[in-house]
Amino acid sequence: MIGAVLTLVLLQHPSGRAQTSDPHAQGPDTAAGRPCKIVVDTVGHYGRQVEVRPGETNLFAGGGVRGHCQGTSSTLVADSLAWYAGVGRLDLLGGVQIRDSAMSLDAVTVHYFVRQERLDAHKNVVAVSRANGSVLRGPNLIYYRVVRGVRDTMEMYASSRPTIEYRSAGDSGAAEPYIIVADRVRLKGNDRMWAGGSVTIDRSDFAASADSMMRDEGAGRSVLVGKPRVQGKGARGYTLTGRRIELGLNGREVRLIKALGAGSATSADWRLTADTIHFLMERRKLQRALAWGDSTRPRAVSARNTIEADSLALDAPDEVLTQARAFRHALSTSQGDTAGDPAASRNWMTGDTITAHWATAPA
Repeated sequence: MIGAVLTLVLLQHPSGRAQTSDPHAQGPDTAAGRPCKIVVDTVGHYGRQVEVRPGETNLFAGGGVRGHCQGTSSTLVADSLAWYAGVGRLDLLGGVQIRDSAMSLDAVTVHYFVRQERLDAHKNVVAVSRANGSVLRGPNLIYYRVVRGVRDTMEMYASSRPTIEYRSAGDSGAAEPYIIVADRVRLKGNDRMWAGGSVTIDRSDFAASADSMMRDEGAGRSVLVGKPRVQGKGARGYTLTGRRIELGLNGREVRLIKALGAGSATSADWRLTADTIHFLMERRKLQRALAWGDSTRPRAVSARNTIEADSLALDAPDEVLTQARAFRHALSTSQGDTAGDPAASRNWMTGDTITAHWATAPA
């Protein structure tokens, strides 16, 4: 990306079109977070230098500007360019395209603050990470680039409900991304994200929503707070809510979903409530549910059965309930023949441990 040393010298070509030269020697590569010396290769219509005071010269160019970071493949394109030496700011206006080893960026306007190593992009912003293919679209973006001795990890901030196609490192171009939308987002490096304000996360098999979200792939963890809700989109999907929901990650895949506090889960076969509920996932489907707690005694309810105990374990391979196990002070009730008195036809069983099995109904 554009770096901390800007060197532009506009020369007037005999044809009347402005060209540029750079009197300095070959600049260092920016891939390792080093400054970039910008060389303007072509100016389509005009170029002008204005000496504001001795040693301080502002530069203006228009009619289509193309440039690059000297000694690298990083390039920039814009309709117009303005450099204000006193404040160390470069403005790129109209049809801006920046391409480097870390990111490709398109926007209508870009302001680059050299001393802060900060880039502000506005209107129709599209930023694509070259590391994992994630795409951010929105009305604005603030980007802090990596610079040795200044910042060792890139950071990005966006507001006004940007949309992110989030992919993990190592994903192929065909890998399905998570679609994340929020009022505001912050990204640090290629594996950490924070989002706030009506956050939604969607994929073909999975959906989630909350007031705020944190995702750290390095730690294998994501957290949803503020009325969090997770939904499985399979044919026999599930819904899970709680005061706080944590996701255990293995790369881009969700392996564990934890509802912490006031947990409530529903599926096609049963409803489960408890202080704490854990969902174990495999092949993007629910395989097992565990529940325990003190303030809310775990309770599982199906069409005709109710089981409660100090802790519960429900086996549901590929989201089909096959077995429930209840531990300590277990109570099971089931509804018998409902043609008569419902109270008289209710069966019950108690014990330290109760195991219930469900057979798959014939077609």
